[in-house]
Amino acid sequence: MRRPTPTTSGTARTQGNHARDRMPGDPTVSVRDASLGETTGFNARMVAAVIYGGCAWAIWPTSPQWWGLAITSTLFGMGSLASLIAALGSLRASWQRRRVVHRFLVQGTPQKAAPLADHETLRKAGMLE
Repeated sequence: MRRPTPTTSGTARTQGNHARDRMPGDPTVSVRDASLGETTGFNARMVAAVIYGGCAWAIWPTSPQWWGLAITSTLFGMGSLASLIAALGSLRASWQRRRVVHRFLVQGTPQKAAPLADHETLRKAGMLE
């Protein structure tokens, strides 16, 4: 199925931006793309959650004589849960920030150059006699 491409100003085409990712009003601001720092932070938190969870599962004791590992495993599990919550929180914050930017960009229209006022236009507007 073919995706409809939004109409964009000539600026978006000449700047080499991905016009399909830009919102009307400002062709240089992308609402869809997250920054590299946001993406890296989210991915690092998710990887940490998986590693902590894997460690918690791997060192869970199979017999009561290793009860000390149960405490360590529980701490790893808590760290996994905390990292997962932090990752989802950063994802939610990023989504909300992009939603606000989108709402702001939809309000306006692209800037246009006004025609230069000549003598006749100023006279008709009552600015000259």
